[in-house]
Amino acid sequence: MAKSPTYAIERPTSPAPDAAYVEAIYEQRKTEGDEARLRSLAATFRQLTRQDHKLLIPPQYKAITGIVKTPFVRESWRGITAALTHNPPQVHVEPRDEHQPAKDAANLAERWTMAVDERLTKELGEDVGYEAPKVLVRDGESVIKQVHRPDAWANFPERGGDESADEYLQRWEERSKSYDAPLPFAWRVVDRLSLLFEDGEFGDSWVIEYGEYPRPILGRRYGMVAEQTAYGRRLVNPENTLGGRPQPEGDARSSASGQAIKLEYFDADGWWHVVIDGSDAPGFPKPSPYGECLPYFRAKAPDSESPLYSLMFLVPALDALLTMKMNWAYLGAYPNPVVKKNPNTMGQFGDLPVGDDGQPSKLVWRPGKALELPPGWELTFLAPPPVGSDLDELAVILRQLIEVAGMPSALKGQSGAPSGYLYNQMIAAASATYQRIAQASARKREQAAEWRFKIIDLRIRMPVYAMGGFGDGGTAWLGLKPGKDAGGGQKEAPVGLLGPVSYTFRPLLPTDEQAEAMIATQLTDPGHPLISDRYAREKLLHVEDPEGMADEIAVEKELDTNPVLKAMVIDKALKDAGIIVPTPQPSGLLNAQGAPMAQGGGAMPPEGMSPGMAGLPGASLPSVPGLTMPMRPQAPRGTGPGSPAGVFPGQPPTPAGRVPV
Repeated sequence: MAKSPTYAIERPTSPAPDAAYVEAIYEQRKTEGDEARLRSLAATFRQLTRQDHKLLIPPQYKAITGIVKTPFVRESWRGITAALTHNPPQVHVEPRDEHQPAKDAANLAERWTMAVDERLTKELGEDVGYEAPKVLVRDGESVIKQVHRPDAWANFPERGGDESADEYLQRWEERSKSYDAPLPFAWRVVDRLSLLFEDGEFGDSWVIEYGEYPRPILGRRYGMVAEQTAYGRRLVNPENTLGGRPQPEGDARSSASGQAIKLEYFDADGWWHVVIDGSDAPGFPKPSPYGECLPYFRAKAPDSESPLYSLMFLVPALDALLTMKMNWAYLGAYPNPVVKKNPNTMGQFGDLPVGDDGQPSKLVWRPGKALELPPGWELTFLAPPPVGSDLDELAVILRQLIEVAGMPSALKGQSGAPSGYLYNQMIAAASATYQRIAQASARKREQAAEWRFKIIDLRIRMPVYAMGGFGDGGTAWLGLKPGKDAGGGQKEAPVGLLGPVSYTFRPLLPTDEQAEAMIATQLTDPGHPLISDRYAREKLLHVEDPEGMADEIAVEKELDTNPVLKAMVIDKALKDAGIIVPTPQPSGLLNAQGAPMAQGGGAMPPEGMSPGMAGLPGASLPSVPGLTMPMRPQAPRGTGPGSPAGVFPGQPPTPAGRVPV
């Protein structure tokens, strides 16, 4: 079992980067082949998904009718993303070892992780779990940035002079267990075109984030001032970063006062640097607050290409073809009149009317209004060229190519394939694409979750609480704390007892879900089981809590097969609904004949249960048709060790006048 490492911040041993170095590698990296291609493709697909791409249509024909653009790229983009994110991901945390404290800590950490994901999404106001795969499908890569917010707990209670440590920790815990207290983490999806990564031999070795900020906002909000230097005016930044949500290079809106350009640099050696307008920000470079862990988590599609890549050529071609077809339809629906001389007309040709300027006047044609033409002249209409059938055939070919290119319409029951074999191949190709994108998204979320564990141990050094589901089915404040001490109750887990985190995305593929359910049924056949029910529920049916599901099945089965239990549930439900008014019972218990027993004749039945439902002495069972309940043998009077005459063992004396049972 993998063990969690011990995290510690150490000053980097490599030379500190300066502003010139950061700007130089930024300019070099963005023009390299693989990075330049990714940026070009991302820009193209953003145009296609916004449907503002340009078509090669002659300007004369653009004036005839509007341009037709099909929604195949946009709807495929949204459909693939919806299929990837329809089912919430499963979170699993491995324990550090096989001891029970580590297993309990891992189970709690799973629920804590899901609760923190939900809380961070709520605080941001943006569903990162949806937006990150959405960007991955469109751009070929997506990035989540996650940071530690030390100022989030700046207003936490301070310790009084005469306050003990236990009292202060109690007040601090009450403050942290409230929705008014924000989490000390924050995350968001960063535009990939704002980032540059160095693909090192063993992963990303550095990352640079580009941002442009209006100068007045920086001066007022972040305490930045402009100073005059020999190189002109520049901005000076305090120790904190600029914040805000910048746009990629060239996309920021211009302002009258200009923009301040910030380059934020992290590397795997543990350096952190901020460059503003080409100069080092005050206090930078410095050791990274996250050590050698980069706060950016990148998911890469296969070959860093969008799964919509094949549509980049087919959809614009189909759009141009349909626009031609629309022009052809307009030319046919709205005929163009032509006046010409007819050489077969007998007699002399008349002249067209002459205007005041001595020039032949123009004939104005209006639909439905006859024209009086001079002798020898006739009115005809231009006919569109006979290309309609050819355009239709070409449109069908392009539509079939779009289907083969991996469109998910096969998964929606829309068959455009000419054969069943090709149809199945399309389903398999779409499923494989979904699975690879799901795996890339899962790796990114796993890195972000493990990063929080490290930061709690490395920077926060205090428990972090989140409201999440607990083992009993309810909700509770769950906490993750630094160290390896398992003390602190069942609702706190030490980070030192946790192992790797795994996310499992379950794309919505109806064909796969049905097939997996059938396979699970076959492999768990009671006659010849090949796998356990728990394994089938967790691995094939993707049930998050297979043990809880087994308990629910056992309860439902017992309700269906146990008539006594079913009668109890129905009786209680009818009483709770007010349909059956409970009959007032005399004080005390009832004997087997329904007669009242003396006071103290045994414990009273639990709330919601009538006498006889829990094996209470001398009580009667509910009447169930066709059910014969065996009577419990009673000891005769006066028997039993140390029992006086006329007394049941362990019971008070029989009251006078009572009829023997």
